[in-house]
Amino acid sequence: MSRQGARVRAWLRAAAIVASLGVLAGCAQLPHTGVIKEGPILQSGLNSDYLYYSPSGPVVGQTQREVVSGFITAATGPQNDYAIARQYLSTSLRSKWSPNDEVLIQQGDLKITLGENNTAIIDVGVQASIDAEGLYQAKPPGTRRSFTIGLVKTGGQWRIASAPNLTVVIRPVFDVIFRSYPLYFFDHTFTKLVPDVRWFPARASTATRLVTSLLKGPNDWMADAVESPMPKGTKLAIDAVTVEAGVAQVNLNPRALEATPNARQYFKAQLTATLGKLPGVNSVQVLIDRSPQDIPDYAESALAPSSTNPVAIADGRLVTVGATTFEPIAGTRNYLATLGANDFALSADKRSLALKSKSGTYLMLLGQVAQQPTLVDSRPKQLSPRYDHRGWLWTATATGSDAFRATGYLGDSADVLAPWIGNFQIHQFSISPEGSRIAYIASIDGTRRTYLAGIVRNRQGQPIALTKPVQLPAAHPWPVSIAWCSPLNLLQLYRNPGDSEAIPVVLTIGGASLELDSVTGATQIMANTSGSSYFALTQFGEVLQYRGYNWTPFAGGVTIAHMAN
Repeated sequence: MSRQGARVRAWLRAAAIVASLGVLAGCAQLPHTGVIKEGPILQSGLNSDYLYYSPSGPVVGQTQREVVSGFITAATGPQNDYAIARQYLSTSLRSKWSPNDEVLIQQGDLKITLGENNTAIIDVGVQASIDAEGLYQAKPPGTRRSFTIGLVKTGGQWRIASAPNLTVVIRPVFDVIFRSYPLYFFDHTFTKLVPDVRWFPARASTATRLVTSLLKGPNDWMADAVESPMPKGTKLAIDAVTVEAGVAQVNLNPRALEATPNARQYFKAQLTATLGKLPGVNSVQVLIDRSPQDIPDYAESALAPSSTNPVAIADGRLVTVGATTFEPIAGTRNYLATLGANDFALSADKRSLALKSKSGTYLMLLGQVAQQPTLVDSRPKQLSPRYDHRGWLWTATATGSDAFRATGYLGDSADVLAPWIGNFQIHQFSISPEGSRIAYIASIDGTRRTYLAGIVRNRQGQPIALTKPVQLPAAHPWPVSIAWCSPLNLLQLYRNPGDSEAIPVVLTIGGASLELDSVTGATQIMANTSGSSYFALTQFGEVLQYRGYNWTPFAGGVTIAHMAN
Protein backbone atom coordinates (compact mmCIF):
# COMPACT_ATOMS: atom_id res chain seq x y z
CA MET A 1 0.00 0.00 0.00
CA SER A 2 1.36 3.48 -0.89
CA ARG A 3 1.90 6.13 1.77
CA GLN A 4 -0.83 8.21 0.17
CA GLY A 5 -3.26 5.29 0.19
CA ALA A 6 -2.47 4.59 3.86
CA ARG A 7 -2.98 8.26 4.68
CA VAL A 8 -6.43 8.25 3.06
CA ARG A 9 -7.49 5.14 4.98
CA ALA A 10 -6.23 6.55 8.28
CA TRP A 11 -7.96 9.84 7.58
CA LEU A 12 -11.29 8.15 6.85
CA ARG A 13 -11.01 6.03 10.01
CA ALA A 14 -10.38 9.16 12.05
CA ALA A 15 -13.47 10.74 10.58
CA ALA A 16 -15.50 7.64 11.55
CA ILE A 17 -17.44 7.74 8.32
CA VAL A 18 -17.46 5.15 5.56
CA ALA A 19 -17.91 6.56 2.09
CA SER A 20 -20.52 4.25 0.56
CA LEU A 21 -20.06 5.45 -2.99
CA GLY A 22 -17.01 6.58 -4.91
CA VAL A 23 -13.67 4.98 -5.60
CA LEU A 24 -10.35 6.76 -5.68
CA ALA A 25 -8.96 6.17 -9.14
CA GLY A 26 -5.30 6.60 -9.95
CA CYS A 27 -2.69 8.13 -7.68
CA ALA A 28 -4.47 11.32 -6.63
CA GLN A 29 -2.85 14.30 -4.96
CA LEU A 30 -3.70 14.12 -1.27
CA PRO A 31 -3.81 16.79 1.44
CA HIS A 32 -0.34 16.80 2.96
CA THR A 33 -0.76 19.43 5.65
CA GLY A 34 -3.28 20.03 8.38
CA VAL A 35 -4.54 18.34 11.50
CA ILE A 36 -6.81 15.31 11.53
CA LYS A 37 -9.49 15.69 14.20
CA GLU A 38 -12.31 13.60 15.60
CA GLY A 39 -15.56 15.37 14.82
CA PRO A 40 -19.23 15.04 15.65
CA ILE A 41 -21.29 12.53 13.70
CA LEU A 42 -22.79 14.45 10.79
CA GLN A 43 -26.19 12.84 11.21
CA SER A 44 -26.53 14.35 14.68
CA GLY A 45 -26.44 17.88 13.30
CA LEU A 46 -23.90 20.68 12.97
CA ASN A 47 -24.04 23.82 15.05
CA SER A 48 -21.01 25.42 13.42
CA ASP A 49 -18.77 25.07 10.40
CA TYR A 50 -16.50 22.67 12.25
CA LEU A 51 -15.49 19.78 10.01
CA TYR A 52 -13.08 16.90 10.31
CA TYR A 53 -10.18 18.11 8.22
CA SER A 54 -8.53 21.23 9.63
CA PRO A 55 -6.12 22.61 6.98
CA SER A 56 -3.04 24.68 7.77
CA GLY A 57 -2.45 28.27 6.74
CA PRO A 58 0.66 29.71 5.11
CA VAL A 59 3.99 29.95 6.93
CA VAL A 60 6.87 32.39 6.51
CA GLY A 61 9.23 31.78 3.63
CA GLN A 62 7.14 29.46 1.49
CA THR A 63 7.98 29.18 -2.21
CA GLN A 64 5.51 29.89 -4.98
CA ARG A 65 4.86 26.17 -5.45
CA GLU A 66 4.34 25.65 -1.70
CA VAL A 67 1.86 28.53 -1.54
CA VAL A 68 -0.13 27.23 -4.50
CA SER A 69 -0.12 23.67 -3.16
CA GLY A 70 -1.07 24.87 0.32
CA PHE A 71 -3.93 26.95 -1.07
CA ILE A 72 -5.36 24.03 -3.08
CA THR A 73 -5.13 21.79 -0.01
CA ALA A 74 -6.66 24.37 2.33
CA ALA A 75 -9.56 24.92 -0.07
CA THR A 76 -10.86 21.46 0.90
CA GLY A 77 -11.81 22.89 4.31
CA PRO A 78 -14.99 25.04 4.09
CA GLN A 79 -15.05 25.99 7.78
CA ASN A 80 -15.89 29.65 8.42
CA ASP A 81 -16.31 30.32 4.70
CA TYR A 82 -12.91 28.83 3.75
CA ALA A 83 -11.11 31.12 6.20
CA ILE A 84 -7.83 29.16 6.13
CA ALA A 85 -7.68 29.07 2.33
CA ARG A 86 -8.30 32.84 2.21
CA GLN A 87 -5.11 33.38 4.22
CA TYR A 88 -3.18 32.38 1.09
CA LEU A 89 -4.84 35.16 -0.92
CA SER A 90 -3.77 38.76 -1.38
CA THR A 91 -5.77 41.39 0.48
CA SER A 92 -7.57 42.49 -2.70
CA LEU A 93 -8.62 38.93 -3.65
CA ARG A 94 -9.52 37.67 -0.17
CA SER A 95 -13.08 38.99 -0.12
CA LYS A 96 -13.73 38.48 -3.86
CA TRP A 97 -12.83 34.82 -4.19
CA SER A 98 -16.02 32.73 -4.45
CA PRO A 99 -15.15 29.06 -3.74
CA ASN A 100 -18.76 27.86 -3.85
CA ASP A 101 -19.10 28.59 -7.58
CA GLU A 102 -17.65 25.23 -8.62
CA VAL A 103 -16.14 22.09 -7.08
CA LEU A 104 -13.95 19.76 -9.14
CA ILE A 105 -13.76 16.16 -7.92
CA GLN A 106 -10.26 15.05 -8.79
CA GLN A 107 -9.51 11.87 -10.72
CA GLY A 108 -5.88 10.85 -11.00
CA ASP A 109 -3.04 13.34 -10.69
CA LEU A 110 -2.86 17.10 -10.19
CA LYS A 111 0.11 18.93 -11.73
CA ILE A 112 1.45 22.36 -10.80
CA THR A 113 3.65 24.02 -13.41
CA LEU A 114 5.27 27.36 -12.61
CA GLY A 115 5.06 29.72 -15.56
CA GLU A 116 6.26 33.18 -16.51
CA ASN A 117 5.17 36.42 -14.82
CA ASN A 118 4.62 34.78 -11.44
CA THR A 119 1.93 32.37 -12.59
CA ALA A 120 1.19 28.72 -11.89
CA ILE A 121 -0.73 26.48 -14.28
CA ILE A 122 -2.84 23.79 -12.62
CA ASP A 123 -3.76 20.70 -14.65
CA VAL A 124 -6.05 18.16 -13.01
CA GLY A 125 -8.02 15.07 -13.99
CA VAL A 126 -11.72 15.54 -13.22
CA GLN A 127 -14.21 12.81 -12.35
CA ALA A 128 -17.16 15.13 -11.74
CA SER A 129 -18.01 18.75 -10.99
CA ILE A 130 -20.57 20.56 -8.84
CA ASP A 131 -21.79 24.05 -9.72
CA ALA A 132 -22.91 26.91 -7.49
CA GLU A 133 -26.40 25.45 -7.14
CA GLY A 134 -25.08 22.05 -6.07
CA LEU A 135 -25.74 20.29 -9.40
CA TYR A 136 -23.55 17.22 -9.84
CA GLN A 137 -22.24 16.42 -13.32
CA ALA A 138 -20.19 13.29 -14.00
CA LYS A 139 -17.43 13.74 -16.57
CA PRO A 140 -16.32 11.32 -19.30
CA PRO A 141 -13.20 9.27 -18.51
CA GLY A 142 -10.01 11.17 -19.26
CA THR A 143 -11.52 14.65 -18.69
CA ARG A 144 -8.97 17.24 -17.55
CA ARG A 145 -9.18 20.90 -16.56
CA SER A 146 -6.48 23.55 -16.60
CA PHE A 147 -6.53 26.92 -14.91
CA THR A 148 -4.05 29.61 -13.97
CA ILE A 149 -3.18 31.08 -10.59
CA GLY A 150 -1.36 34.41 -10.36
CA LEU A 151 1.02 35.24 -7.51
CA VAL A 152 2.29 38.46 -5.97
CA LYS A 153 4.79 39.22 -3.22
CA THR A 154 3.24 41.02 -0.26
CA GLY A 155 5.34 41.97 2.74
CA GLY A 156 8.07 39.65 1.50
CA GLN A 157 5.73 36.65 1.27
CA TRP A 158 4.17 35.03 -1.79
CA ARG A 159 0.41 35.31 -1.94
CA ILE A 160 -2.19 34.47 -4.59
CA ALA A 161 -3.38 37.54 -6.51
CA SER A 162 -5.73 35.78 -8.98
CA ALA A 163 -7.50 32.42 -8.90
CA PRO A 164 -10.66 30.93 -10.42
CA ASN A 165 -13.75 30.65 -8.28
CA LEU A 166 -13.49 26.92 -7.62
CA THR A 167 -12.03 24.29 -5.33
CA VAL A 168 -10.48 20.87 -6.05
CA VAL A 169 -11.10 17.84 -3.82
CA ILE A 170 -10.20 14.19 -4.10
CA ARG A 171 -13.03 11.67 -3.87
CA PRO A 172 -12.46 10.50 -0.26
CA VAL A 173 -12.48 14.12 0.95
CA PHE A 174 -15.61 14.83 -1.08
CA ASP A 175 -17.39 11.77 0.38
CA VAL A 176 -16.74 12.99 3.92
CA ILE A 177 -17.40 16.72 3.52
CA PHE A 178 -20.24 16.78 0.98
CA ARG A 179 -23.75 15.37 1.29
CA SER A 180 -26.58 15.01 -1.20
CA TYR A 181 -29.76 16.93 -0.43
CA PRO A 182 -32.98 16.68 -2.47
CA LEU A 183 -34.80 19.89 -3.26
CA TYR A 184 -38.52 19.27 -3.71
CA PHE A 185 -40.76 20.81 -6.38
CA PHE A 186 -44.42 20.08 -7.12
CA ASP A 187 -45.77 18.47 -10.25
CA HIS A 188 -48.27 20.42 -12.37
CA THR A 189 -51.23 19.13 -10.37
CA PHE A 190 -49.66 20.07 -7.02
CA THR A 191 -50.28 16.57 -5.73
CA LYS A 192 -46.78 15.04 -5.87
CA LEU A 193 -43.37 16.34 -4.83
CA VAL A 194 -40.48 15.70 -7.20
CA PRO A 195 -36.87 15.53 -5.90
CA ASP A 196 -33.99 17.41 -7.50
CA VAL A 197 -30.72 16.31 -5.89
CA ARG A 198 -28.04 18.87 -4.97
CA TRP A 199 -24.65 18.49 -3.28
CA PHE A 200 -23.36 20.84 -0.57
CA PRO A 201 -20.83 20.65 2.25
CA ALA A 202 -22.41 19.50 5.52
CA ARG A 203 -22.20 22.83 7.34
CA ALA A 204 -24.31 25.12 9.48
CA SER A 205 -25.03 27.17 6.34
CA THR A 206 -26.44 24.23 4.35
CA ALA A 207 -30.05 25.20 5.11
CA THR A 208 -29.42 28.64 3.62
CA ARG A 209 -27.97 27.20 0.43
CA LEU A 210 -30.87 24.76 0.10
CA VAL A 211 -33.50 27.49 0.35
CA THR A 212 -31.55 29.79 -1.97
CA SER A 213 -31.36 27.04 -4.60
CA LEU A 214 -35.02 26.14 -4.08
CA LEU A 215 -36.03 29.74 -4.82
CA LYS A 216 -33.87 29.80 -7.95
CA GLY A 217 -35.76 26.81 -9.33
CA PRO A 218 -35.13 23.28 -10.57
CA ASN A 219 -32.66 21.75 -12.97
CA ASP A 220 -33.08 23.13 -16.50
CA TRP A 221 -34.36 19.81 -17.87
CA MET A 222 -37.00 19.66 -15.10
CA ALA A 223 -38.19 23.26 -15.34
CA ASP A 224 -41.19 22.60 -17.61
CA ALA A 225 -42.19 19.44 -15.74
CA VAL A 226 -42.51 20.88 -12.22
CA GLU A 227 -43.84 23.99 -10.49
CA SER A 228 -42.09 26.75 -8.53
CA PRO A 229 -45.07 28.51 -6.90
CA MET A 230 -43.43 31.66 -5.54
CA PRO A 231 -43.25 34.86 -7.67
CA LYS A 232 -40.03 35.49 -9.58
CA GLY A 233 -37.70 37.65 -7.54
CA THR A 234 -38.60 36.02 -4.23
CA LYS A 235 -35.41 35.72 -2.20
CA LEU A 236 -34.26 35.42 1.36
CA ALA A 237 -34.58 38.77 3.13
CA ILE A 238 -31.28 38.04 4.83
CA ASP A 239 -28.77 35.48 3.63
CA ALA A 240 -29.43 33.06 6.47
CA VAL A 241 -31.88 30.36 7.48
CA THR A 242 -31.76 29.87 11.24
CA VAL A 243 -32.77 26.75 13.14
CA GLU A 244 -33.99 27.19 16.70
CA ALA A 245 -35.51 24.41 18.82
CA GLY A 246 -36.03 22.30 15.70
CA VAL A 247 -37.81 25.08 13.76
CA ALA A 248 -36.20 26.36 10.55
CA GLN A 249 -37.05 30.04 10.12
CA VAL A 250 -37.16 31.18 6.50
CA ASN A 251 -37.41 34.96 6.14
CA LEU A 252 -38.42 36.05 2.61
CA ASN A 253 -38.26 39.45 0.96
CA PRO A 254 -41.45 41.51 0.33
CA ARG A 255 -41.83 40.05 -3.18
CA ALA A 256 -43.29 36.96 -1.49
CA LEU A 257 -46.34 39.04 -0.52
CA GLU A 258 -47.51 38.71 -4.14
CA ALA A 259 -47.92 34.94 -3.73
CA THR A 260 -51.45 33.63 -3.40
CA PRO A 261 -52.44 31.77 -0.20
CA ASN A 262 -52.29 28.49 -2.15
CA ALA A 263 -48.81 29.30 -3.48
CA ARG A 264 -47.56 30.04 0.04
CA GLN A 265 -49.02 26.77 1.23
CA TYR A 266 -47.31 24.84 -1.58
CA PHE A 267 -44.02 26.60 -0.90
CA LYS A 268 -44.17 25.78 2.79
CA ALA A 269 -44.68 22.12 1.82
CA GLN A 270 -41.60 22.34 -0.42
CA LEU A 271 -39.58 23.84 2.43
CA THR A 272 -40.77 21.23 4.89
CA ALA A 273 -39.84 18.36 2.57
CA THR A 274 -36.47 19.91 1.67
CA LEU A 275 -35.28 21.15 5.07
CA GLY A 276 -36.81 18.19 6.87
CA LYS A 277 -33.94 16.07 5.54
CA LEU A 278 -31.50 18.08 7.67
CA PRO A 279 -30.62 16.83 11.16
CA GLY A 280 -32.41 18.79 13.86
CA VAL A 281 -35.12 20.31 11.64
CA ASN A 282 -38.64 19.26 12.68
CA SER A 283 -40.76 22.04 11.20
CA VAL A 284 -40.62 25.27 9.17
CA GLN A 285 -41.71 28.82 9.98
CA VAL A 286 -42.11 31.17 7.00
CA LEU A 287 -41.66 34.92 7.53
CA ILE A 288 -42.05 37.73 5.00
CA ASP A 289 -40.02 40.82 5.75
CA ARG A 290 -39.59 39.49 9.34
CA SER A 291 -43.35 39.08 9.81
CA PRO A 292 -44.40 35.49 10.71
CA GLN A 293 -46.95 34.00 8.33
CA ASP A 294 -49.83 31.77 9.39
CA ILE A 295 -49.68 29.17 6.62
CA PRO A 296 -51.54 25.88 7.04
CA ASP A 297 -49.73 22.65 6.31
CA TYR A 298 -50.26 20.95 2.95
CA ALA A 299 -49.48 17.29 2.34
CA GLU A 300 -48.86 15.70 -1.04
CA SER A 301 -51.08 12.79 -1.97
CA ALA A 302 -49.63 9.38 -1.21
CA LEU A 303 -48.13 7.24 -3.95
CA ALA A 304 -49.86 3.99 -4.80
CA PRO A 305 -48.45 1.05 -2.80
CA SER A 306 -45.44 -0.46 -4.51
CA SER A 307 -45.72 -4.14 -5.42
CA THR A 308 -43.22 -6.48 -3.82
CA ASN A 309 -43.11 -9.29 -6.38
CA PRO A 310 -43.10 -9.21 -10.17
CA VAL A 311 -46.02 -10.12 -12.42
CA ALA A 312 -45.26 -12.45 -15.32
CA ILE A 313 -46.55 -14.36 -18.28
CA ALA A 314 -45.85 -18.00 -17.47
CA ASP A 315 -47.38 -21.09 -19.09
CA GLY A 316 -49.85 -18.92 -21.01
CA ARG A 317 -51.16 -17.26 -17.85
CA LEU A 318 -50.71 -13.85 -16.24
CA VAL A 319 -49.48 -14.53 -12.70
CA THR A 320 -48.00 -12.88 -9.65
CA VAL A 321 -44.64 -14.56 -9.08
CA GLY A 322 -44.14 -15.94 -5.59
CA ALA A 323 -41.12 -17.59 -4.06
CA THR A 324 -42.70 -21.03 -4.39
CA THR A 325 -45.91 -20.61 -6.43
CA PHE A 326 -47.56 -18.65 -9.22
CA GLU A 327 -50.78 -16.87 -8.26
CA PRO A 328 -52.96 -16.44 -11.39
CA ILE A 329 -54.54 -13.03 -11.98
CA ALA A 330 -58.21 -13.75 -12.46
CA GLY A 331 -59.94 -13.05 -15.75
CA THR A 332 -56.82 -12.69 -17.91
CA ARG A 333 -56.04 -16.12 -19.41
CA ASN A 334 -58.57 -15.95 -22.23
CA TYR A 335 -57.37 -12.50 -23.22
CA LEU A 336 -53.76 -13.69 -23.49
CA ALA A 337 -54.78 -16.60 -25.69
CA THR A 338 -57.20 -14.64 -27.88
CA LEU A 339 -54.80 -11.77 -28.57
CA GLY A 340 -51.63 -13.86 -28.69
CA ALA A 341 -50.12 -11.45 -26.15
CA ASN A 342 -46.34 -11.44 -25.84
CA ASP A 343 -45.98 -8.55 -23.39
CA PHE A 344 -48.09 -6.59 -20.91
CA ALA A 345 -48.38 -3.82 -18.34
CA LEU A 346 -50.45 -3.95 -15.16
CA SER A 347 -51.43 -0.86 -13.18
CA ALA A 348 -50.35 -0.57 -9.56
CA ASP A 349 -53.93 -1.15 -8.31
CA LYS A 350 -54.17 -4.19 -10.66
CA ARG A 351 -57.42 -2.89 -12.14
CA SER A 352 -56.14 -1.91 -15.58
CA LEU A 353 -54.28 -4.24 -17.94
CA ALA A 354 -52.54 -3.63 -21.24
CA LEU A 355 -51.62 -6.54 -23.51
CA LYS A 356 -49.20 -6.17 -26.42
CA SER A 357 -49.42 -8.48 -29.42
CA LYS A 358 -48.31 -8.44 -33.05
CA SER A 359 -51.32 -6.29 -33.98
CA GLY A 360 -50.74 -3.65 -31.28
CA THR A 361 -51.47 -2.84 -27.65
CA TYR A 362 -54.92 -3.49 -26.16
CA LEU A 363 -56.44 -2.00 -23.02
CA MET A 364 -58.97 -3.60 -20.66
CA LEU A 365 -60.32 -3.00 -17.15
CA LEU A 366 -60.16 -6.11 -14.97
CA GLY A 367 -63.21 -7.25 -13.05
CA GLN A 368 -65.73 -6.10 -15.65
CA VAL A 369 -68.01 -8.73 -17.15
CA ALA A 370 -67.97 -9.40 -20.91
CA GLN A 371 -65.51 -6.63 -21.61
CA GLN A 372 -63.88 -6.53 -25.03
CA PRO A 373 -60.23 -5.38 -25.24
CA THR A 374 -59.79 -1.97 -26.85
CA LEU A 375 -57.01 -1.51 -29.40
CA VAL A 376 -55.29 1.73 -28.34
CA ASP A 377 -52.04 1.62 -30.33
CA SER A 378 -51.60 -0.28 -33.61
CA ARG A 379 -48.22 1.16 -34.59
CA PRO A 380 -45.42 -1.26 -35.52
CA LYS A 381 -42.24 -1.95 -33.51
CA GLN A 382 -43.81 -1.23 -30.14
CA LEU A 383 -41.86 -1.45 -26.89
CA SER A 384 -43.05 -2.87 -23.59
CA PRO A 385 -45.94 -0.68 -22.36
CA ARG A 386 -45.90 1.01 -18.94
CA TYR A 387 -48.39 2.65 -16.57
CA ASP A 388 -47.67 5.82 -14.60
CA HIS A 389 -48.90 6.60 -11.10
CA ARG A 390 -52.03 8.34 -12.42
CA GLY A 391 -53.15 5.30 -14.40
CA TRP A 392 -52.09 6.60 -17.82
CA LEU A 393 -50.90 3.83 -20.11
CA TRP A 394 -47.70 4.68 -22.01
CA THR A 395 -46.92 2.99 -25.30
CA ALA A 396 -43.95 3.70 -27.55
CA THR A 397 -42.49 2.77 -30.88
CA ALA A 398 -38.80 2.18 -31.40
CA THR A 399 -38.41 5.12 -33.80
CA GLY A 400 -40.08 8.38 -34.76
CA SER A 401 -40.58 11.85 -33.33
CA ASP A 402 -44.05 10.85 -32.08
CA ALA A 403 -42.71 7.71 -30.41
CA PHE A 404 -44.58 8.10 -27.10
CA ARG A 405 -48.34 7.92 -26.63
CA ALA A 406 -50.44 8.16 -23.44
CA THR A 407 -53.86 6.54 -23.07
CA GLY A 408 -56.39 7.14 -20.30
CA TYR A 409 -58.32 4.35 -18.61
CA LEU A 410 -61.32 5.03 -20.90
CA GLY A 411 -59.18 4.49 -24.01
CA ASP A 412 -58.63 8.14 -25.00
CA SER A 413 -55.15 8.47 -26.51
CA ALA A 414 -52.85 11.36 -27.41
CA ASP A 415 -49.26 11.64 -28.60
CA VAL A 416 -46.72 12.94 -26.10
CA LEU A 417 -44.79 15.59 -28.02
CA ALA A 418 -41.04 15.05 -28.24
CA PRO A 419 -39.86 16.15 -31.71
CA TRP A 420 -36.17 15.94 -30.77
CA ILE A 421 -36.43 12.14 -30.33
CA GLY A 422 -36.81 11.44 -34.06
CA ASN A 423 -33.15 10.57 -34.66
CA PHE A 424 -33.02 7.99 -31.89
CA GLN A 425 -33.96 4.35 -31.71
CA ILE A 426 -35.61 3.69 -28.34
CA HIS A 427 -35.10 0.33 -26.64
CA GLN A 428 -36.82 0.61 -23.25
CA PHE A 429 -38.29 3.26 -20.95
CA SER A 430 -39.40 3.64 -17.35
CA ILE A 431 -41.46 6.34 -15.60
CA SER A 432 -40.56 7.73 -12.18
CA PRO A 433 -42.77 6.90 -9.18
CA GLU A 434 -44.37 10.36 -9.03
CA GLY A 435 -44.79 10.51 -12.82
CA SER A 436 -42.84 13.69 -13.62
CA ARG A 437 -39.75 12.10 -15.20
CA ILE A 438 -39.04 9.45 -17.80
CA ALA A 439 -35.80 7.50 -18.28
CA TYR A 440 -35.18 5.67 -21.52
CA ILE A 441 -32.45 3.77 -23.30
CA ALA A 442 -31.86 4.94 -26.87
CA SER A 443 -29.22 4.55 -29.53
CA ILE A 444 -27.94 6.70 -32.35
CA ASP A 445 -25.18 5.73 -34.80
CA GLY A 446 -24.90 2.35 -33.06
CA THR A 447 -24.14 3.79 -29.61
CA ARG A 448 -26.53 3.18 -26.70
CA ARG A 449 -27.05 5.71 -23.92
CA THR A 450 -29.51 6.33 -21.09
CA TYR A 451 -31.43 9.61 -21.10
CA LEU A 452 -33.65 11.45 -18.65
CA ALA A 453 -36.44 13.91 -19.50
CA GLY A 454 -39.23 15.70 -17.69
CA ILE A 455 -42.89 14.86 -18.34
CA VAL A 456 -45.05 17.91 -18.99
CA ARG A 457 -48.69 17.42 -17.97
CA ASN A 458 -51.75 19.62 -18.14
CA ARG A 459 -53.71 20.53 -15.01
CA GLN A 460 -55.76 17.35 -15.36
CA GLY A 461 -52.59 15.25 -15.20
CA GLN A 462 -52.57 14.18 -18.85
CA PRO A 463 -49.03 13.82 -20.30
CA ILE A 464 -48.65 16.23 -23.22
CA ALA A 465 -44.91 16.59 -23.88
CA LEU A 466 -41.39 15.65 -22.82
CA THR A 467 -38.68 18.15 -22.01
CA LYS A 468 -35.40 18.08 -23.88
CA PRO A 469 -33.42 15.21 -22.31
CA VAL A 470 -30.11 15.03 -20.53
CA GLN A 471 -27.74 12.11 -20.97
CA LEU A 472 -27.03 10.15 -17.81
CA PRO A 473 -23.47 9.07 -16.98
CA ALA A 474 -22.67 5.61 -18.32
CA ALA A 475 -21.23 3.09 -15.90
CA HIS A 476 -20.63 0.70 -18.81
CA PRO A 477 -20.96 0.91 -22.61
CA TRP A 478 -24.16 -1.02 -23.39
CA PRO A 479 -27.36 -0.48 -21.30
CA VAL A 480 -30.11 -3.03 -22.01
CA SER A 481 -32.72 -2.48 -19.29
CA ILE A 482 -33.79 0.22 -16.85
CA ALA A 483 -36.21 0.62 -13.93
CA TRP A 484 -36.85 3.25 -11.26
CA CYS A 485 -36.15 1.84 -7.80
CA SER A 486 -37.01 5.01 -5.83
CA PRO A 487 -37.77 8.67 -6.61
CA LEU A 488 -34.01 9.30 -6.42
CA ASN A 489 -32.52 6.18 -8.01
CA LEU A 490 -32.49 4.22 -11.25
CA LEU A 491 -31.57 0.55 -11.57
CA GLN A 492 -29.77 -0.09 -14.85
CA LEU A 493 -28.58 -3.31 -16.48
CA TYR A 494 -25.53 -3.34 -18.76
CA ARG A 495 -24.63 -6.25 -21.00
CA ASN A 496 -22.33 -6.10 -23.98
CA PRO A 497 -23.51 -7.97 -27.11
CA GLY A 498 -22.16 -11.52 -27.00
CA ASP A 499 -21.28 -11.42 -23.28
CA SER A 500 -22.99 -13.75 -20.83
CA GLU A 501 -22.46 -11.58 -17.76
CA ALA A 502 -24.75 -8.61 -17.13
CA ILE A 503 -23.91 -5.85 -14.66
CA PRO A 504 -26.64 -4.11 -12.61
CA VAL A 505 -25.89 -0.56 -11.47
CA VAL A 506 -27.85 1.70 -9.10
CA LEU A 507 -27.55 5.32 -10.21
CA THR A 508 -28.52 8.24 -8.00
CA ILE A 509 -30.06 10.92 -10.20
CA GLY A 510 -27.69 13.84 -9.81
CA GLY A 511 -25.08 11.72 -8.04
CA ALA A 512 -22.82 8.71 -8.22
CA SER A 513 -23.49 5.06 -9.05
CA LEU A 514 -23.09 1.78 -7.20
CA GLU A 515 -22.35 -1.47 -9.04
CA LEU A 516 -24.08 -4.64 -7.85
CA ASP A 517 -22.95 -8.24 -8.26
CA SER A 518 -23.10 -9.38 -11.89
CA VAL A 519 -25.79 -11.82 -13.04
CA THR A 520 -25.37 -14.44 -15.77
CA GLY A 521 -27.69 -14.25 -18.77
CA ALA A 522 -29.83 -11.36 -17.50
CA THR A 523 -31.82 -9.50 -20.16
CA GLN A 524 -34.12 -7.39 -17.99
CA ILE A 525 -34.02 -5.66 -14.62
CA MET A 526 -37.00 -4.90 -12.34
CA ALA A 527 -37.49 -3.07 -9.05
CA ASN A 528 -40.28 -1.85 -6.85
CA THR A 529 -40.31 1.89 -6.23
CA SER A 530 -39.50 1.60 -2.53
CA GLY A 531 -36.12 0.11 -3.44
CA SER A 532 -36.73 -2.98 -1.31
CA SER A 533 -36.91 -5.56 -4.13
CA TYR A 534 -34.63 -6.01 -7.14
CA PHE A 535 -35.27 -8.76 -9.71
CA ALA A 536 -33.63 -9.87 -12.94
CA LEU A 537 -35.06 -11.96 -15.76
CA THR A 538 -32.62 -14.17 -17.65
CA GLN A 539 -32.65 -15.44 -21.21
CA PHE A 540 -33.42 -18.88 -19.75
CA GLY A 541 -36.79 -17.75 -18.32
CA GLU A 542 -35.49 -17.63 -14.76
CA VAL A 543 -36.34 -14.82 -12.32
CA LEU A 544 -33.58 -13.99 -9.83
CA GLN A 545 -33.88 -11.84 -6.72
CA TYR A 546 -31.11 -9.69 -5.27
CA ARG A 547 -30.72 -10.77 -1.64
CA GLY A 548 -27.78 -10.44 0.69
CA TYR A 549 -25.57 -8.92 -2.03
CA ASN A 550 -26.16 -11.94 -4.31
CA TRP A 551 -28.61 -12.93 -7.03
CA THR A 552 -30.58 -15.99 -5.95
CA PRO A 553 -33.14 -18.10 -7.89
CA PHE A 554 -36.73 -16.98 -7.33
CA ALA A 555 -38.86 -18.58 -10.08
CA GLY A 556 -38.55 -20.34 -13.44
CA GLY A 557 -40.58 -20.90 -16.59
CA VAL A 558 -41.25 -17.19 -17.14
CA THR A 559 -41.71 -15.66 -20.60
CA ILE A 560 -41.74 -11.96 -19.66
CA ALA A 561 -42.01 -10.20 -16.28
CA HIS A 562 -42.63 -6.67 -14.97
CA MET A 563 -43.50 -4.98 -11.72
CA ALA A 564 -47.10 -3.75 -11.49
CA ASN A 565 -46.86 -0.01 -11.96
